Amino acid sequence: IKTMVQPNIALISDRFKTLNISGIYFLFNKNKKLIYIGKSNNLRSRFLQHIKYKRQFKKTIGFVSFIKVTDSEKLDILEFMHIKYYKPYCNIDTQGRF
Repeated sequence: IKTMVQPNIALISDRFKTLNISGIYFLFNKNKKLIYIGKSNNLRSRFLQHIKYKRQFKKTIGFVSFIKVTDSEKLDILEFMHIKYYKPYCNIDTQGRF
């Protein structure tokens, strides 16, 4: 993976209103450390779910970055590859695997 992911959108940014696209998203804590990688067919909708249903999300997440993916069939493999490469701690399963 040659992608160098950097936090580029503050969580409170109005840019979320325009993210009606599919892609891979990267959540960073307030110290800009990558802590979670996810995928969605509608990034805006997914971010709103995180914010609405997870109070801890607002306290923990400070920045977001994303990669637009136009072929939704590739979302799963791209998410998997990024998780394996970056190993964010919130993507670890119950047996300690990424």
